[in-house]
Amino acid sequence: MNKTETGTPHPPVRIGLIGGFLGAGKTTAILAIGEKIVSEYTKNVAVITNDQGEVLVDTKIVRDLGFSSAEVVGGCFCCRFPDFITAVNEVLTKGNPDIILAEPVGSCADLPATVCEPLKRYYRGKFILAPFIVLVDPYRVQALLKGEDNESINFLLFHQIQEAEIVGINKIDIISSGEIEKIEQFLRSINERARIYRVSAKEGTGIDELVNLIMEGEYKSYSYPQIDYTTYATAEAELGWFNSSCVITAQKLDIERVIRDFLTATSTKVKEKGGEIAHLKVHFENEEGFLKASLVSPDGDVSFTGTTPKSAHCGNLSINARIRLPPSAVAQCVGEAFEEIKNRYRIESAQWNEQCFSPPPPEPYHRILVGDVSTE
Repeated sequence: MNKTETGTPHPPVRIGLIGGFLGAGKTTAILAIGEKIVSEYTKNVAVITNDQGEVLVDTKIVRDLGFSSAEVVGGCFCCRFPDFITAVNEVLTKGNPDIILAEPVGSCADLPATVCEPLKRYYRGKFILAPFIVLVDPYRVQALLKGEDNESINFLLFHQIQEAEIVGINKIDIISSGEIEKIEQFLRSINERARIYRVSAKEGTGIDELVNLIMEGEYKSYSYPQIDYTTYATAEAELGWFNSSCVITAQKLDIERVIRDFLTATSTKVKEKGGEIAHLKVHFENEEGFLKASLVSPDGDVSFTGTTPKSAHCGNLSINARIRLPPSAVAQCVGEAFEEIKNRYRIESAQWNEQCFSPPPPEPYHRILVGDVSTE
């Protein structure tokens, strides 16, 4: 059992691992869950974010909203498990949280074997792991059902669903009840073991149920079909990762309009190259506030979170793009769109920092398959 600063025993800290494909609404759900736990349970909450690269929009919005946080960069939780434990210890030291919410990379799979089971085996008594939750975007599931999406994306999404202990159909506010029922039937055909919940993180629907799972539930070991790591690596490598940051200035900025136009321009260029958006995110901040924008499909709406005034003159801009195109093509799409918007609104930029790559093959630090005690 952990010790508090006074040396008295501290109950084991609860960890809620919330996975799901890129654009499923994991960060929005985590923030809604965290806010509910703080307000209704009066518990301290910390958040750990994760990405293959650096300059994480998710980390910025988590901190903007007042949560203690740490991040694991340069690889997923499974491949950087020691870094994950370091991040856990960091938030424990900084804020003494009762609950830690952790969001793995959206393209990551096989998490029960590579994160949940190692936590259960090696950290029993220090942590209580809540049931493993996977959130899904209804449109992605419909595309999987119809066989309309890219094979690599379908492969990753299919395995994430198979491996879930809990499946949350997020964004139910954008589809009909009849569509939800069809999605539930399809999800059960993939994973009859999982419990399925209907969720709208945006509107708060189903958040109480997820909070209860995290506060009261406990991860139970289970078996699931093993993923082929060669195919897994190939599927992830089809995604181009782009992270960048810079400072932008102008005489006057309607920052919401600027960001919306930038995301729309990027989406158009991706479509022209035959690519597919998995997730586009932008974060703007200055001394007056912040604004986060998100786009998960070329035909979708840009969603905003934040308090930045529409008129501003200067601020820090961060861009995260996850797109099914080669990294160089992703950089070209983002770069050309950014230049167009700069010229349109007479914006100047400085201190540009950029990363663009495809994820390397996954090499988990641990891999413990249920029923095989020798597997590592």
